[in-house]
Amino acid sequence: PTIKAEKLIKFIAEMRQALPTWRLSLGCARRRPDHDLEVQAIQAGINAIALPEEQTLRYAENAGLMIRHHKVCCSVSFA
Repeated sequence: PTIKAEKLIKFIAEMRQALPTWRLSLGCARRRPDHDLEVQAIQAGINAIALPEEQTLRYAENAGLMIRHHKVCCSVSFA
């Protein structure tokens, strides 16, 4: 069983509030495609998304976010 999207987004938002300077990532081990979850994660404060949908990339670009692509395992963290 997987966590419900609403609980995950709530958790991301709570972690962003509690740890405002930490880098938060949405890894690859999740149900896909799920553009809505990815956008909600961005809105909740996530910093990185492994293998995002094209729609999500367009959303992030339109929101003025800087997009960087790294061809590495999503468990690798970038500062």
